[in-house]
Amino acid sequence: MNRSAGMTPARTLLFAVAGGAAVGNLYWAQPLLDDIARTLDTSVSLAGLLVTLTQVGYAVGILLVVPLGDVLDRRRLIPGVLVASAVALLFAAVAPSFAVLLVALALVGLTTVAGQLLIPLAGDLAEPASRGRVVGTIASGVLTGSRPSRRWCSPCCSTGWSLTSSGETGCRTLRSSPRCSVPSPHTVPSG
Repeated sequence: MNRSAGMTPARTLLFAVAGGAAVGNLYWAQPLLDDIARTLDTSVSLAGLLVTLTQVGYAVGILLVVPLGDVLDRRRLIPGVLVASAVALLFAAVAPSFAVLLVALALVGLTTVAGQLLIPLAGDLAEPASRGRVVGTIASGVLTGSRPSRRWCSPCCSTGWSLTSSGETGCRTLRSSPRCSVPSPHTVPSG
């Protein structure tokens, strides 16, 4: 079995889970729209803008933040993006009004691009013989990230939407706080 120096099976799993969890931030508000509308005294149809603005923020992040991974060290950029996402989630958890929550969720969307940064980092770190498997595994994690988020948030409706956002903030902070010792792509043998 050919194990890559930079991407072990454990690191591949960690990247897949982290990417999926990051993408899950795009969807946690969907099952909570009724509760959010009731709490912030707005209509459910207007609360639907929260999901739209989160997606718009994500598109802007794909356009503006992801390309930074080509010019900056992704090993530093990814934890920074995760911490920014945690701050945006905390901002959402304490949002006193619908307008503030709209801004907070747009920022959540903007900073939910860690998965798209992890995939090329893993491709750089993996040996050529295992690159396709590693990148495919992480991309699968990113693509499936929305499902657990929706499932986890639905039962949380009874605890309130701000508690759900606080829980996501805690998870995000835990994922980003210990900077994993990821080797530089330049130190990985090229084959």
